[in-house]
Amino acid sequence: MINKIFTLCTLGLMLACSGPQTEMETEQVVVDFKAPEPTLKVERIIQLETNNEALFDQFYRVKIAGRNILVQDQFKIVVYDLNGKYLSKVQKVGHGPQEYITISNFWVFRDELYVVTNAKKSVLVYSLTGQYLRTIPLDFAPEAIVVMENYMAFKSAYNQDGTLIVTDREGRKKYETIAPILAKTTVSIPAVFPFTESDGKVYYFPDFSSSIYTVGPDTSDVKQIKLDFGVHTITPEFIQTLTAGTFMDEFEKHGIVSFPSFYPTRDWWGMVFSLGDTEYSWYYHAKNGRQCIVEAPGIISVKPIACATEDYFIEVAEAAEFLSSSRYAAYRQGLKVDENDNPLLIFYSIQ
Repeated sequence: MINKIFTLCTLGLMLACSGPQTEMETEQVVVDFKAPEPTLKVERIIQLETNNEALFDQFYRVKIAGRNILVQDQFKIVVYDLNGKYLSKVQKVGHGPQEYITISNFWVFRDELYVVTNAKKSVLVYSLTGQYLRTIPLDFAPEAIVVMENYMAFKSAYNQDGTLIVTDREGRKKYETIAPILAKTTVSIPAVFPFTESDGKVYYFPDFSSSIYTVGPDTSDVKQIKLDFGVHTITPEFIQTLTAGTFMDEFEKHGIVSFPSFYPTRDWWGMVFSLGDTEYSWYYHAKNGRQCIVEAPGIISVKPIACATEDYFIEVAEAAEFLSSSRYAAYRQGLKVDENDNPLLIFYSIQ
């Protein structure tokens, strides 16, 4: 069932500049757990080159930006071309002004790489070849970033004046909004990419939320998209009861959606989330309302949606899984893959 509701809700946004309550346009989408499974078409498979320079540790996130594929682990960002050939990496671990301890998040704008770490009140800017370019000072510690032509947006999960902070390109605040939803402890369930972009639109997915927000240079650009999971919906009331010791047990006990991540293409929205011991991949056509859903027991050993481009969703398959799983049998022909290789990227569309 699909239910789209457009209303104007007075949400009491906390704005840095003006302060008064602001009306926000709201859209609601009801997630249909009984929707059919999608028909997927694999469009392309990319093997990420494996050599001493191209190796990375635990896989955190992948992003396709222009002519490049970027893979982030905790300490570095490895850059490949669109054929999977290793090009360069950004690895500036240290305590110096041009360095970081760990990477919280990153964004690519043109040929520059913007890196944030919540240990620093700044943005470190590097070239795609790993050269330090400049530092953009901030008066807050960011956890995630998006960079556009005339503004930047940041996530700051514990900022009481708003977890979404929008600045100009020099880091000066334009507005703050989206009040934090906090548990009794500092545990969190952040999206892999709190910010995503498609078809000229930027989306923000806060921690502990079943809502997504559009983002722009002005407060009027902020619109709420409420995802209704029925009795499984994350609510502020539920989150405020959580403590560190019972964190994940409470999600499973009450049957609440956890670890959601949102990935839009030009026409489709994709989302992965957990519900108890079941993993879901949900697809929603933003123009005609069609829905599809896939469920799998246990922890999925691949990432069914790791990122998206304008046209395709991208799955990440570990090399060993690609060689052993029957689901990939039809795609192994002609590929030379060793179980110790870097993961493979599988580009697919919804038919």
